[in-house]
Amino acid sequence: MPGSRPHGQVQSFVLLGGFIGSGRTTAVARLARHCQERGQSMAALLNDRGLSLVDSASLKWRRVRVEEVIGGCLGTQGTRLTSAVQRAGTDLLVAEPAGTCANALHHVRSELGEGYRYAPVSVLVDPFMARTFLCGGSGFRSVYSEWIVALYRQQLEEADLIILNKIDLLTLAERNELAHLLASEFPRSTVLKVSLLTGEGVDGWLERLMMYEAGPTALGGDATVLAQAENRFSWLNCSLQLSSIKGFDAHQVMRFVASIVQGHAEQKGAQLAHLKMFLETEYGPRECVELNQMPGQVKLELSPELPEPVESARLWINVRSECSPDLLNNAVNLALQQAAESIKHLFLRIENLEHFRPQPGLPRHAAA
Repeated sequence: MPGSRPHGQVQSFVLLGGFIGSGRTTAVARLARHCQERGQSMAALLNDRGLSLVDSASLKWRRVRVEEVIGGCLGTQGTRLTSAVQRAGTDLLVAEPAGTCANALHHVRSELGEGYRYAPVSVLVDPFMARTFLCGGSGFRSVYSEWIVALYRQQLEEADLIILNKIDLLTLAERNELAHLLASEFPRSTVLKVSLLTGEGVDGWLERLMMYEAGPTALGGDATVLAQAENRFSWLNCSLQLSSIKGFDAHQVMRFVASIVQGHAEQKGAQLAHLKMFLETEYGPRECVELNQMPGQVKLELSPELPEPVESARLWINVRSECSPDLLNNAVNLALQQAAESIKHLFLRIENLEHFRPQPGLPRHAAA
């Protein structure tokens, strides 16, 4: 029942919004480390459309407790949301809505009630996406529809705190210029400059999350924007087993697959919003490799190489793009097929592969 919180359940609720690829999962991991250092319990509430999630695998590898809310945007999930919150039973619950969600805290509060401390809503921003969406730069704005641009703005309008992430990739002048743009476009929000990679600015942000509460959450924006934007994006989630009697180079495999997927999409006139992979070894020391590829990035973000060839591992692949689901499916299947044919002694076995275009449902608490 909204407003009733059983004794011992979640006390503080942190919502990390933002568009696909803005760094929300990295932020969840940072918050988990912050809580562990202070002896606080934390659970991550991950919201997405399907199974075989890279984010879940990555956070679980880091020993973060994860609860998944699968099936649609956080505000549409009703009993799935309340059940996940009740299962968590931690001092802090950090919610990561799907990257195409907006107005999430309004709907969460309507569902859970006021028996929680709701921290300021943080919406993370990738600086390169912000430039193209807000400044009309080449890339995203020329490829993606007006509905995706409108969704991006709607997400930022919800923010108490706009977290300009990845400032380690910017000059001082670029940081200040982009922070000024965000502050002028979204004057109700406070803009903070951070690097989740280096830790710069992170302590100040976390201090605000722990000390202050969210502002008013009156429903804003246009529900049609969310519905239209979600209906244009396609999802692909895949998990598979990799093995080789002579061992394989994890970086080589992941780079090869990413290159084929990206190349096939571009050949068909599509641009990937986000491609990410997570590989975890199955025997011996628990090791992992992560890959992130964003539009406009020349280099893949790939974690350090494993100390020796891998004999057996599990690989998760997630792709998001404004294109047809079949295009993503064809691209990933082509990449896996060519990897098996081109990399000697490599055996692949797909466990799960789903590709779809979500059919959005309006939150129960949306304005009529």
